[in-house]
Amino acid sequence: MKINGPDNISKILETYHNQAKKINKRAQTKQEKPVDEGKNLLEISPQAKELQRCRQELARLSDVRPELVKAIQQQIKEGNFIIEAKKIAAGLIEEINLQDKEK
Repeated sequence: MKINGPDNISKILETYHNQAKKINKRAQTKQEKPVDEGKNLLEISPQAKELQRCRQELARLSDVRPELVKAIQQQIKEGNFIIEAKKIAAGLIEEINLQDKEK
């Protein structure tokens, strides 16, 4: 079985294990043969494992850079903080263009 996209791998594994547990519970009450979870295997490619690891690392990172926040706060207190409207506008336009490309 081929699975595109690593986002659903954990959901698929969880669903598989939950289904096996349900079947085993039914087997215990009906004296049926339980399902051996070891017979079915799901192999994740090294690239997918690396992608999972990278996503976990990114999730751990903070969106806030404390050293930059402190520096800006200090500049504001001292009255030295300069708002560069052109730089902000360019960043907004770039972000909008990136969002349009993703669609």
